[in-house]
Amino acid sequence: MFNLIFGIITVLISSALFYKAYRCYKLGDFSKSIFYLILGGFVLRIFAGFDLYLHPWDERYHALVAKNFIKHIFIPALYDNPVLPFNIENWGGNYIWVHKQPLPMWFMSASMSIFGINEIALRLPSIILSTIGIYLTYYIFKHLFGEREALLAAFFHSISGFIIEITAARVPTDHYDLFFFFFIEFAIFLIIVYLKTGKRYINILIGIAIGCAVLCKWMPAFIVVPIWIILVWKKDSFKDITVNLFIILFFAFLIFLPWQIYIHSAFPQETAFENQQIFQRFFVALDGMDGGPLYYLYNVQRNINVFVYIPMIWFIYMTIKNRNEEKYWAVLIWFIVPYIFFSFVITKMQGYVLFVAPSIFIMISLFFWDMFDNIKKYKFSLLIKILLAGILIYSVYYSINRVKPFEILDRNPKWAQELKNLNNRIPEKKSVIFNVENYIEAMFYSDFIVYKDLPSRQTINDIKNKGYIIYIYDKGNLPDSLSQNPDVKILKQE
Repeated sequence: MFNLIFGIITVLISSALFYKAYRCYKLGDFSKSIFYLILGGFVLRIFAGFDLYLHPWDERYHALVAKNFIKHIFIPALYDNPVLPFNIENWGGNYIWVHKQPLPMWFMSASMSIFGINEIALRLPSIILSTIGIYLTYYIFKHLFGEREALLAAFFHSISGFIIEITAARVPTDHYDLFFFFFIEFAIFLIIVYLKTGKRYINILIGIAIGCAVLCKWMPAFIVVPIWIILVWKKDSFKDITVNLFIILFFAFLIFLPWQIYIHSAFPQETAFENQQIFQRFFVALDGMDGGPLYYLYNVQRNINVFVYIPMIWFIYMTIKNRNEEKYWAVLIWFIVPYIFFSFVITKMQGYVLFVAPSIFIMISLFFWDMFDNIKKYKFSLLIKILLAGILIYSVYYSINRVKPFEILDRNPKWAQELKNLNNRIPEKKSVIFNVENYIEAMFYSDFIVYKDLPSRQTINDIKNKGYIIYIYDKGNLPDSLSQNPDVKILKQE
């Protein structure tokens, strides 16, 4: 019931803000219009981010490593103190965790060190960056195509259920794809700033932004480079392009290379295995995440808008028609290169192409306004009106469908409450807990070492000899050899 009440309030507030943005647009006050769009998008992101538990696919692992980063920023640990043997090839149960690049977890760690170890502090950096992204979309396309086109694209960005779900970590790849998305778009924002100012130092910032993106999701971050080349080609001389490109690449490598050198030196076995896994993604569907070559092209209508293919085809036509206008090619490269690249990668996950979303938003926006302006010229104007209405209605519907403000959901489940109470229930700080289904979450919420499985007699003896108190979570099915063992303590369900 709490979710329903909270959701209704959220929808009312965000709707009022979006309506205010529309009124400001009609009055020609574009600065206030984008302000209200950003505020409305922020309200939706806050609502989605208030799930009071860690989401199961990726967020819980990122959360635990980020928590451990608070104690040692250069040691990426999942099990911070593994008392049992572990397999470095088991990314869900090992010690050193180089399964992902560190930057998003450093942000999460910094937030939790300030605001406490909890889900809201964990998600706060993603919520902030996701909200800033609305403005970046507006700024980029305002200078490429115009105010109203940029505002509509920013509106699609602000209510995007796909982006909001990933911001709140409700779907796989969560904060990592959001951070990668942000730094890619921030780098393109800086390209626009460079085009406006001509200041060479902006290219240093572009390189830094690319380097930060690499520290989120690796080499696809360099999609920014061809976009930069296309946009500056007519503005700069060949000499300037060469020098500035060197500056961009130099600072990008300066940002991301030290971490790669460090982990190869400090954790060679773990890093070698993870690099092998990255390579395998091209040829093997890891974790069963497969899909055909049209996976992303098909899913774009599920993640963005069901009518998206019409604006996409229209935009390709307009790019060919306006072949001398680099802004069209820049947007098309932003969209088509990642889609082609990831379509040939065998392992498929919907968040991999999140960072192309702004290019799709502007395609839809440009199509919308072109049809709107010329609607009287078309023979089937009624169909055009229905299509334009459908684009807007489905965008809103899809946002509600993903954000789920009108559903009765348990956003503070009992299992999470029990795990949060472990520190109060167990007085001995040097304890190990067994038989916990949500073992990763348990280590995030408590100060204990936690394992999913039941221990053997030998395991109990080994851990006892190390000076630990052994607890076993009783789900009602413990064998007598454990429930009556004097060397263990039984933890009953609350």
